[in-house]
Amino acid sequence: MNNFLTGCLIFFLSSVILLPIEAIGSTPASPDRLVQNVRFVPSENYVTIKYNLLGPQNATYTVRLILKRTSDSSYVYIPRDVSGDVGSGILAGDNRQIVWGIRDEFPSSFKGDDFYFELDAHKISKGTEMKPWIGVVMAAASAAIFFYATSLITTGHGK
Repeated sequence: MNNFLTGCLIFFLSSVILLPIEAIGSTPASPDRLVQNVRFVPSENYVTIKYNLLGPQNATYTVRLILKRTSDSSYVYIPRDVSGDVGSGILAGDNRQIVWGIRDEFPSSFKGDDFYFELDAHKISKGTEMKPWIGVVMAAASAAIFFYATSLITTGHGK
């Protein structure tokens, strides 16, 4: 096998091997405490949650709302009917607000006075969505080069 074909084969194999490593490396690390001063006000149909999100004003964050109980450490509920400063693309600042439509998720009464909210926030890195595609493109390009080089050698044009 000539040097060009060997180089293509090595590049192709290293791209395929590094693809899973790239996916593992893009897992977000544990965030610092980005959320402070979480408070909430319940009403008949809604719960309004306010919080401060610390960080640079030009950065965007993903914020997730979690309902917990002090009397039961295993109790974790992720509210679904939420609006406001929750989800992806949230900017840092004081008095961010989330409105939870509690009545839609718990039509009967919601009993207990030991509930509290926890907010999980992660900074969104620029280009995070592109990382997996870099490996895919590298693998596809390597495969194309490999098969092109193989066709040149088998037809006698790559000597």
